[in-house]
Amino acid sequence: MYKIGDIIKNRRKALRFSQEELSFGICATGTLSKIENGHHIPNRGVFEPLMERLGLPPERYPSLIDNQELEVFNLRHDIRACIYFRDYKGAEELLTKFKEISKLYTIYTQFIDYVDTLISLNNGETNENTLKRLEKVLAVSTPDFKDTPVHRLLLSDDEIRILYNISLCYQDTSRLSEELAITTKLIEYVNIRFVEIDSRISALAMLYYASSKQHGLCGNYEQSLQVAILGIKHCQNFGLLGVYPSLVFNKGYSMLELGDNEGKKCIKWAYNILDSLDDSINCKIIENYAKERNIEL
Repeated sequence: MYKIGDIIKNRRKALRFSQEELSFGICATGTLSKIENGHHIPNRGVFEPLMERLGLPPERYPSLIDNQELEVFNLRHDIRACIYFRDYKGAEELLTKFKEISKLYTIYTQFIDYVDTLISLNNGETNENTLKRLEKVLAVSTPDFKDTPVHRLLLSDDEIRILYNISLCYQDTSRLSEELAITTKLIEYVNIRFVEIDSRISALAMLYYASSKQHGLCGNYEQSLQVAILGIKHCQNFGLLGVYPSLVFNKGYSMLELGDNEGKKCIKWAYNILDSLDDSINCKIIENYAKERNIEL
């Protein structure tokens, strides 16, 4: 019978990371040592980020969980879903409850600060202030992302989400080269670190979209087109609808910038998909773009 401590220890050693590196920002090194040696059972707040940093899906491995931990786990999942669907009001309501029941778990401080920052951005906070807050949140557990080689990185799912949103803030503060560098690094990281194929598929779809958009904003239309096509095929192969229409739009945008009027078909296609999904926010974005380019939707 296997022990969760053995799985963590064996994977950590296979990746050639020390206990200090893996546990940084999550738990004390001594706590990780006890977990690996079977002398301590971690709660979900410690267990999940440790597994995620190792590229292992925590949901595939058993961990003891009491009723309060289960409620925290479910609320965290629901908050993430609200953020994904841009339901910031719902996220704010759930976060209030999450703060109350997760008081005993200091590991969730980073998650709370991260969600609070996104809610503030939606409520009108400037991108400059949001960027400073997100960089501060990330520094708690990953202070040297830019200077750390990809093969020496250890990132949890929340840390990847924080970095993704930092890259979006760079986009809106005209620091496009820094934004593109983050996304490129994250794509490489996901490909080499994620063991579980479903997690890799989902993360790559989001990052392909961001990379394609960033290349386009930098004027690298050939690269933008190539990444968009790669992302579209990725979504088609694995049945991912979430970012598919946005990638189709990026493809059309890049084609038009390269002088290929066939790109108009992609713009219309993306608009029709988003319209069928009742995504009024992104539909409005395409409507404004189409008006500027005299494209009939």
